[in-house]
Amino acid sequence: MAKQIEIDAKDYVDDRVQQVEARIEARIEGLESKFDGLESKFEGLAFKFEGLASKFEGLASKFDGLRAEMQGLRSEFQGMRSEFSAVSIKVDAISIKVDTVIQLLNPLFGAIEKLTEKVDSLAARIEHPIGFKTEEPGA
Repeated sequence: MAKQIEIDAKDYVDDRVQQVEARIEARIEGLESKFDGLESKFEGLAFKFEGLASKFEGLASKFDGLRAEMQGLRSEFQGMRSEFSAVSIKVDAISIKVDTVIQLLNPLFGAIEKLTEKVDSLAARIEHPIGFKTEEPGA
């Protein structure tokens, strides 16, 4: 009978060990499944990050292009500013020349006015000479 108790105890312990092993194996399989799920999620996230990195590289390239365009426009505007400055200098020089011509012409205009007055005076004398009476025929 002691032998039977020993066998029953051994069977009980073996049965309990198998139950614990089964639970541990099920738990390990569950953890492996969760780990596989997490691994695939991380792979998906890595793929998404690669896509985002590619998009950011594309945006960086576009920004570089825009920056180059802006620098080109800046150079163009600086060129236009230089041209405007040169034109402004030329306009100022022309204005000075016009002022000089006007100053030179002012005495000439004064002389022309005096000549015009003398011509008008002479013309008036020719039309009505002093002391000359015009008689009308039959008077």
